[in-house]
Amino acid sequence: MAKKQDKKQRSPWIRRSIVIAVCLLAGLLVFFGYRFFGPNTKAFGDDKYFYVRTGSTYKNVLDGLEEQEIVRSRGGFDWVAQRLGYPTRVKPGRYKVSRGMSNFELVRMLRSGRQAPVKLIIKKLRTQNDFVRLVSKTGSRLHRPARAAER
Repeated sequence: MAKKQDKKQRSPWIRRSIVIAVCLLAGLLVFFGYRFFGPNTKAFGDDKYFYVRTGSTYKNVLDGLEEQEIVRSRGGFDWVAQRLGYPTRVKPGRYKVSRGMSNFELVRMLRSGRQAPVKLIIKKLRTQNDFVRLVSKTGSRLHRPARAAER
């Protein structure tokens, strides 16, 4: 009978230690999951554009993200970028950063080179009147040789 009581007294300690270990493990998983997949971009307008210049290094990218106040935690971004191998795969371009992006999304976008399109507007010929003026100025030069050829 003494052995049965001994087992009953020991088992609550073993159960408690197992529950504590499982809770600690779950807490660590939640912490690292949030650090990896949780939002890390600051609250700014709808979207912000981040430019990586040709020849930029990983350190330049980190400094740029911090200077433009895009990421909340530089350390968190650096931790995820190191795990995903971004420092060796820096690609230049214009990147659209949305509010609430996670470190994982941001690093994947930068690493893969998924850039936002650049809108090119030729200001010299914005309206039809600008086009007519341009044609009328250059058109007089184009018509002269044609008239000379007709004679």
